[in-house]
Amino acid sequence: MGNTRESPAAFEEARAEYLFIDNARFLSMIAIVARHCELSLYDWSPAPLLESMIVQFRTFGVQLFFVVSAFLMLDWLARHDFDVRGYWRSRIRHVAIPWLIWVGIYIALDLVRFFTIPQKRPIGLGEEIFGDIFYQAYWYVPILLLSLAVLLLLRRYWESWRFGLVLLLLSLIYGVNQYTLWFPSAHTIAVFGYLFPAWVGVRLFQNFRAVSAWIVRLPWWLLIVLLSLSFSLTIGEDRLFESLGFPDTYNALQISNQFYSLVFLLVLLKLPIRLVPSFIDVRKDTYGIYLTHQIVAFVGRGTINLVAGRNAEGKSLFVQLPTLIQDPAARVGLWFLWTVVVYVIALLTVKLLRRSRLAWIVGVKGPSLSTVRARTDGGTDKISQVVARRDGLPVQDALPRERT
Repeated sequence: MGNTRESPAAFEEARAEYLFIDNARFLSMIAIVARHCELSLYDWSPAPLLESMIVQFRTFGVQLFFVVSAFLMLDWLARHDFDVRGYWRSRIRHVAIPWLIWVGIYIALDLVRFFTIPQKRPIGLGEEIFGDIFYQAYWYVPILLLSLAVLLLLRRYWESWRFGLVLLLLSLIYGVNQYTLWFPSAHTIAVFGYLFPAWVGVRLFQNFRAVSAWIVRLPWWLLIVLLSLSFSLTIGEDRLFESLGFPDTYNALQISNQFYSLVFLLVLLKLPIRLVPSFIDVRKDTYGIYLTHQIVAFVGRGTINLVAGRNAEGKSLFVQLPTLIQDPAARVGLWFLWTVVVYVIALLTVKLLRRSRLAWIVGVKGPSLSTVRARTDGGTDKISQVVARRDGLPVQDALPRERT
């Protein structure tokens, strides 16, 4: 583990170079929100080629999140003297508990729909709840935590390339299984399917400077060719899936998608510019957007359906959308608009929560007690101003101080 034990100053310098982490978080979250918004609008109806290509373009998101999460795990451990227990305490507090809250809210909302809206129910209550966890956006956290736990248990093998090849083989088995169907093919329940990208994140952290130096020497034309080739392969494999009648298209573990995601990672590592807008704190907002966007889309869809009513056949507006809007450009335009609406509402929700004592439910530390008082206790501010004017003090000096 020698590569993970450097001086604090070295780590601070290295952390400043992690531009690709912020870009990967930003792009991956947009990609994930976009996919869920597309499903929210059109469900699994056949997509025109233009829409299919855009959906396929954003399939890098899932794999990159596993790379980034493992990279940041090593970053945390390296700054805390490899305190594994401390790391898990941190993950429980900042990841697992917020996840339990939001997945609980989503399940509660879905069960209201399940029991109140007249419909034929092909599945039971237990299957509905399982689907809410593992066939919606919330599958990522349990699979991620399991993947990180397995890697930590096997950390003695991290620097072995043979170990990496074994993990790659596991991922490729999941890719082959998309055709053979030896076991359920959904990427959301692929318990061991993401160990390889997580291991890539570990090795990237351990060799970050060497990899960065190597990436700098790669010409842009080569990366563009590789990106174009890998993206073309994803489109071809997706068309093949459809021709064979396989329903699970755009699967993150398709062989072509795994290759495409690695190439996209190389592009982000070389990219010298920051893609994140200044109004987004990608390190504090991203997880909250992930937790809230599915609920925002669910509530938004339900509200619009309620206002629009049902047609003569009893179908809601969103159920009718695939037949009402068949022009490819119109479908994509509505999809992009819905994605922007859901993303912005989720972002604003997270920012509001972060400014309150409920910040912990989106995985971040809330403002200090004095900050909350300064924002909410108008009476204290007015009294402090009076005291300041009376005693000739700066207003800040007149503010009541917390006991330490």
